[in-house]
Amino acid sequence: LESKGHTVFSDWSEVDGYFDLIAGFDLVEHLYDFKSYLNCCYKHLSQEGVLIIMTGNVSSLPAQKERQSW
Repeated sequence: LESKGHTVFSDWSEVDGYFDLIAGFDLVEHLYDFKSYLNCCYKHLSQEGVLIIMTGNVSSLPAQKERQSW
């Protein structure tokens, strides 16, 4: 990602400023404190910013077909 000009953060303490978009893909199911994650996102979103969260669906057809390898 950095080779394409994107900044990658590994911890919220590294983040300074506001963003128009924060995306969390296949992430939230691994968080211990989801409320804290949302609060940090809110703190760093610009006034018109968008938060996109996507997570897997264990009831989806691919999950049912693949089971353990999904």
